[in-house]
Amino acid sequence: MSNPAKEMDVDAFLVWGEGRDGRWELRDGQPVMMSPERAAHALTKLSAHIALINGVQRAGLRCRVFPDGMTVRIAARTAFEPDALVVCPPPTDLNTMEIPNPVIVVEVLSPSTAADDHGLKLDGYFSLASVEHYLILDADRRVLIHHKRGQAGAIETRILRDGAVRFDPPGFDGEVAAFFAAECCPEGRSVPQGRVATVYTKESRMRANLSMPAAAIIPVLDYPDVPAAVKWLAEAFAFEVRLRIGAHRAQLQFEGGAIVVSEGNSPDAAPGTGHSVMVRVEAIEAHLSRARQHGARIIRDLEEFPYGERQYSCLDPAGHSWTFSETIRNVDPAQWGGELAPRRPI
Repeated sequence: MSNPAKEMDVDAFLVWGEGRDGRWELRDGQPVMMSPERAAHALTKLSAHIALINGVQRAGLRCRVFPDGMTVRIAARTAFEPDALVVCPPPTDLNTMEIPNPVIVVEVLSPSTAADDHGLKLDGYFSLASVEHYLILDADRRVLIHHKRGQAGAIETRILRDGAVRFDPPGFDGEVAAFFAAECCPEGRSVPQGRVATVYTKESRMRANLSMPAAAIIPVLDYPDVPAAVKWLAEAFAFEVRLRIGAHRAQLQFEGGAIVVSEGNSPDAAPGTGHSVMVRVEAIEAHLSRARQHGARIIRDLEEFPYGERQYSCLDPAGHSWTFSETIRNVDPAQWGGELAPRRPI
């Protein structure tokens, strides 16, 4: 298919492109057909789309996630088509081909587009006042490059291989691993033709809460001096502080995991142990009922806390202490006295 002889603006491009085969972008007035995709590229787009939908739904946001196919106008004669985007609030006209105010845009790297994704599109997307986050996904290395609009017009960049990623605004979290296709077909099982094999990890389904680490299993360790313990763990074991709660409690993280450091004599710790384990679950009433049926000794019944969690604590037959926690809403720690540590650029 040949390009038109004369240059066009975005309005003319949208009319010209409607119903045409293939994916097209407009560069300085000239339509450019996008290259065919590798399977890894297509699967990464699908995973990113699902990860964004899950994050938006967990946070209860009035946003819409779109896959590829939507046009984003950059200038009078330039328009891009990202691999995924998030817009808040959703457009009311679903016959539109253009999204004028995306908050998040996503591009998946390919050999033919890498230079544009890191240069032309980085500059173009952030020329739009609505864009707060631009994600570049490297499917081969499973690396997420997160460009975020910072203060005074600065663009902050983090290179992430695992752990959590925060999108604020609009206000939700995701797991880096969820943006990439999982290994297909465990235990030799095949996927029926016409169906997509997608593995949803526990972390990707879990509701986000800024007051909680993203990890599903969180050891809680007692120390007589929490600030001193946090300093030592950071220096000796390379933990990073995620959240401080006064001088008596702190959340630390390392790669995709997390621990809680608590002042000695924590009420959830089994007598004489100085430690307990916190596990994030869903449907906590059913979980509590099941634990009772199997003889768990409940030491703290189900209770709702101002940091957006419902929790109960119990002892197992060996005397180990467990706290199970279900997220019921996403709460900024500042609302209840916690203090998030600044995120260190990578």
